[in-house]
Amino acid sequence: MAKRIGKILIFDTIDSLNLSDIENDIMMYVESEDSLYVSIDKKLVRLGGFSHGSGHVDATLDMTISEPLGVDDGYRILNTESGRASVNNQKVIQNAIYEWNGRSWRELKTTKDTVIYTKDTNEMLVNVEGVFTAVTNKEIEDNVIANEQGHYSLLSSIYFGGTATETLLTTEQTGQWIDVVLTIDPSGTFDFRPDEMKEQAPLGHIGTGALADPICFKLEGLTQQGSASLRVSMNFEPDEDEGRLDSRLLFTRHSGTTPSGQFSIEATPVAMESGADILYPNSPDIQFFIGDTIDTNAPGDAGTVQFQIKSDVAGTVYINEMALFIQV
Repeated sequence: MAKRIGKILIFDTIDSLNLSDIENDIMMYVESEDSLYVSIDKKLVRLGGFSHGSGHVDATLDMTISEPLGVDDGYRILNTESGRASVNNQKVIQNAIYEWNGRSWRELKTTKDTVIYTKDTNEMLVNVEGVFTAVTNKEIEDNVIANEQGHYSLLSSIYFGGTATETLLTTEQTGQWIDVVLTIDPSGTFDFRPDEMKEQAPLGHIGTGALADPICFKLEGLTQQGSASLRVSMNFEPDEDEGRLDSRLLFTRHSGTTPSGQFSIEATPVAMESGADILYPNSPDIQFFIGDTIDTNAPGDAGTVQFQIKSDVAGTVYINEMALFIQV
């Protein structure tokens, strides 16, 4: 059974959660795990806690004038003033969290955007620039979204009053994988990647999109817990009837992997059976997980992914956009 206090639900164990009975925008504290969760679109997302995974404090107070006595081991305090603790004269810091170990107070390290549940005031607080501040459910949800999912989109001028990027595929190029050409409109870059990806790679791709300089999306900032998909909006105009168009993602691994070569994932081919010289729309959307050869290995060392096509007939390809959708 859950206890509800405002928009916060208190559960004994994670097994007692029934998502079908929980509306969106609800924060939950699971006592057995000492962990915090928020429900977004009927999905349970765990919030960041202390460095060792905990997520509550028992009291919020000024330890320099009211250090508690006789507390159990593991009792936690969010301290509000710097100075010396009023009983054991231990140095304490404002906005730090301390846990009693039976002899002294041990500071618990927190990280940026750490969210804690305060049992005495029944609040969710987030670490903003070193200060724990009360936040609403919406603010926590926005923070989760900013750090858990996003997209990185590159658009041609077709969305800005111009045209798609047009490339001729010659007879000599048929039957082989080729990199697509995309001229990104000056207003066509939309970077809504999770914060961790932005911090590690300010620009989310390499390559200009010109011939022989393909766009490769960076996966830096992602771990093996993540997944992504690359969607491409395009049209193909074949010069001959009865053609077939294939597409794939080509991955480049980070350093130190075995094997070390590139690998690919292919999409379902398009059969062009309605005649030549007409446009065949195609929007391949290929999903993949972040494996141990393309995740973030070190700063500046992560996998990349690029899009390629192959046709058995000559024609013209028109690229409208490419977008990488990300789930951390």
